[in-house]
Amino acid sequence: MSGLPLAAKTSITSLLVAALGLALIVLVRGPQLESGDAIIALVIGGSTTAAWLRPVHFASRTKLYVDTAITFAAVLILPLPLAMLATGLGTLLAHYLGRATRDVDHAVFNSSQVTLQAATGATLLAAGGWDVSHPTFTSADLSLFAVAGGVMYLINTLAVAGVVALRTGQPLRRVWTGTTLYPDRTGAV
Repeated sequence: MSGLPLAAKTSITSLLVAALGLALIVLVRGPQLESGDAIIALVIGGSTTAAWLRPVHFASRTKLYVDTAITFAAVLILPLPLAMLATGLGTLLAHYLGRATRDVDHAVFNSSQVTLQAATGATLLAAGGWDVSHPTFTSADLSLFAVAGGVMYLINTLAVAGVVALRTGQPLRRVWTGTTLYPDRTGAV
């Protein structure tokens, strides 16, 4: 983790420890997995890798990464441990395969925050009554999806803004609002 300020390195390391610790807990205490879950997890992991390797070119000099959509799909159809592993390892594989520099800082940060996104999304869905083994799509579920997806997006944007703020020395609020709410009005990043 060279080139980053100590605070940014500490933040990335903390994310990694949280993601690994949580993954270990849910693997040990998680639900019994079904035979088809492994195949779905491989597809989700491959889709996550593809999402990182092939962003959508949205506008001039703008790439849209759709990995959060894949992570959301994972928490809808996979048990928590597999959703975390599939998206986290898929992200890690993408960084290994696609980055010219294979920047360890980016790989660790992105894999950790995707893993925590999956954990948070799956936990919120389960708390709201969602069952991956017996999915139903009621109007109440749609509200639940919106809340879980919104919180997952918030985790993503705050985690990225946090590391950028630590790296650049700018206030977190300015970086987050500048990149998330008003991207055309600021040169924060």
